[in-house]
Amino acid sequence: MDYGIFRCRHCGKMRRKRTGSQRYCGECECQKARKNAWRREKYAQDPDYRANQRDSTNAWLDEHGGSASYHREYRKRRKDPVTPTATSQQSPASAAPPVSANSDAGSKESPLLSGVYTLVPIQSDGAANSDALLVEIAVIPAGYGSIANIDSIATQGVP
Repeated sequence: MDYGIFRCRHCGKMRRKRTGSQRYCGECECQKARKNAWRREKYAQDPDYRANQRDSTNAWLDEHGGSASYHREYRKRRKDPVTPTATSQQSPASAAPPVSANSDAGSKESPLLSGVYTLVPIQSDGAANSDALLVEIAVIPAGYGSIANIDSIATQGVP
C-alpha cells in the first residue's frame, strides 16, 4: 500500500511513508527525537505520567542513598576509571567498550551486511522450522539517490 512521501521532522530528508501517520524516518537519531518528543508531550499533558515519573525517580534515589550520595559515588568512580578487578582480568588495551544502558543506544552503522541469508522461521516453542527461505539483502547507504529513485530501487535492486 502506498502512503505517499513525507519529510522527516528531525533530519528533514524526504522518505516514503510506511504508515499513514508517519512523521519521523527510521534513522537512529530521528527515532530518538521521536521518542523524546513523545515523552515531552506526554509529560506536559498527562498528570498520571508525571506522577509515575516522579515516583520512579524517588524510588531510584531511595535505592541509591539519595542524590548527594549518588553524585559523591559517581565523582569517586570518575577519578579512577580503572577498577582493581578490571586490571586483574584484562589489560586496558583489550578492554571491551562500555555497554550503554540507554534504551536509545545503538550504532549509527548498520550491523547488517549485503549478501544472501537463510531465514529460518522459529516456532513459539523455540524450535527451528524446516521451511527455510533464501533471501538476498542489499543495504542501501544513507542518502543514496533521491526520493525519485525509490521506485526504481524497489523494482530493479541496488546497482
